[in-house]
Amino acid sequence: MKPDLNIKQVENPLNNKCDSGHVPPESFLVGNERIPTRFFSVKGKGMNGVYCELCLTVANYVAKQNKGKT
Repeated sequence: MKPDLNIKQVENPLNNKCDSGHVPPESFLVGNERIPTRFFSVKGKGMNGVYCELCLTVANYVAKQNKGKT
């Protein structure tokens, strides 16, 4: 079975801009720890771009919420 999406971590873009159209913060809080924002190449299902970790987290959450709705 072939995966729907191919996602791999990449170096931050030079302008630090996410392909969703914004510049994310340099870091964010996870619990009590501040971690740097990472970027990922996403290919498949009509997508081909570099997105920040925050956008992928939100997209994953929305997809899970929509999965139960018909």
